[in-house]
Amino acid sequence: MRIMVFSNTYLPTVSGVVRSISLYKAALEEMGHDFHVFTQGAHGYRDQEPNIHRYVSFHLGLPNDLPITIPFSPAIDRLIRELRPDVVHAQHPVLLGNLARHKARHLDVPLVYTLHAQYWHYGIYMPFRFLQRPYSNFVVGQVKRYMSKCDHIIAPSKSLRNLIIGKFQVKKPITVIPTGIDLKSYDLKKRLDLRQKFGWGSDFVIISTGRLAPEKNWADLLQAICQVIREDSKVRLVLLGDGPDRSKLTLQTEKLGISEKVEFIGMVPYDDVANYLLASDLFAFTSLTETQGLVTLEALAAGLPVVAYDAIGTRDVVVEGFNGSITPANSGALASAILGLLDDPVRFEKLKKGALDTAKKMDIRILAKDLIEVYETSIRQYHR
Repeated sequence: MRIMVFSNTYLPTVSGVVRSISLYKAALEEMGHDFHVFTQGAHGYRDQEPNIHRYVSFHLGLPNDLPITIPFSPAIDRLIRELRPDVVHAQHPVLLGNLARHKARHLDVPLVYTLHAQYWHYGIYMPFRFLQRPYSNFVVGQVKRYMSKCDHIIAPSKSLRNLIIGKFQVKKPITVIPTGIDLKSYDLKKRLDLRQKFGWGSDFVIISTGRLAPEKNWADLLQAICQVIREDSKVRLVLLGDGPDRSKLTLQTEKLGISEKVEFIGMVPYDDVANYLLASDLFAFTSLTETQGLVTLEALAAGLPVVAYDAIGTRDVVVEGFNGSITPANSGALASAILGLLDDPVRFEKLKKGALDTAKKMDIRILAKDLIEVYETSIRQYHR
């Protein structure tokens, strides 16, 4: 099967969307499918994989620092006509997502769309508070219109599927397919060597990963960790990722008096993320805006129990008492859950086993077969 994916972002940008595309590309190519990605330009970056096609793009210097792509290229247009795909898969509802819709209709093939983010929450980036609600309403309308023009919608979690049905009243088929993980990247035997490499000694290492931005609720996590450290001085927090709130969060650790116990690693190559997770003890997560929470799944693959806020996506992966703990969205509850695990090593070991058992069911090679089934169903229904 020949698949064309249109995404506003791809490598070298690091995000859950990029990781999802990359993982499925590798798995589907391994299965013998022809997978092409059409995405933003990346000046100075050389692609390490085949079939990546880039449009010209530029940056506006906005807080999210995402590229703005010019969806026009005669050379790429010729290539698309020559390739004649079986299906077009859009990853965003705007910019290259609109181009994907246009190309699918022109080529007379089905359009599949994955809703990767709760875009209506991004009103927090508006310069004035009074603009946040109008922004949210506008985005909801745009996403609803886009999905109404698609042939099949993919939701990364059951709770997001329920939200799509309730919030958007979309009358199109919706299939739940999470982004899986490549379990080959998680070698538990490396744990002790990695801890020595990172200099963590006998500390109890709590880790979290993601973009350091307001929608991820990092301030709550720091408040919770402060409470935990007051009870156990051997606790250390490690944050992987970077973003506009890094300086603000660094200042917060100083005000809380925990700066020596919080390590801001910054951005690391994706292949190194697994190593940091493998060397840690527990994963904590306070985001309320995920659609799946791929980072929580990656933590489970490293054998880490997860303590997280009860939110869409996260609650589909983290099962209370089996592989982690779900708490109300307040720092006190999160701190209590973490301290409860620190005081109960038997329960902690049980959750570690549950984490690995969960991860085994989410191997990308298994989920790639489900994605192909969605493509095949869409093709049959479209040409019916």
